[in-house]
Amino acid sequence: MSRNKIAQRYLAVFLIGFVFVACSSLNSSRPTKIERVKGLLWKAEGAKGKAYLFGSLHFGRKDFYPLDKAITDAYEESDVLVLEVDLGKMDPMKMLKASMCPKGKTWRSYLSPETADSAEKYLKEAGLPSLAYSKMKPWFIAMTLSAAFAQKSGLQ
Repeated sequence: MSRNKIAQRYLAVFLIGFVFVACSSLNSSRPTKIERVKGLLWKAEGAKGKAYLFGSLHFGRKDFYPLDKAITDAYEESDVLVLEVDLGKMDPMKMLKASMCPKGKTWRSYLSPETADSAEKYLKEAGLPSLAYSKMKPWFIAMTLSAAFAQKSGLQ
């Protein structure tokens, strides 16, 4: 199975789980219906209302726009928009500090040797010097690698 297919399956499982959580917290009831509307847009309906979940991508191409009508209709129909982060309130220095390993640790401290070797291979393939990232936490390295490979794929 290709990496893309595996990633799509993990994303689908995550989104479905998130929809259940979102519906539970919004309506205090389980959703009675969950459906994939279009692409990464999901809708969950319950006794007290509905919630949309849009698994947006942080990279794209100009031909991604305009967004599909189903997506813009969901936005227009919604009373509340919840985002994963408020970029206007993000402090770059706090983000940098949060991405650093505690004293005496490196990103390899958090990973199995096999996973660390694999990450090292991807850093090299992306043209990122592993020494420069040695004090960064694995989540930051994963985010950096995702951005590097997205850009190599022609996404902006």
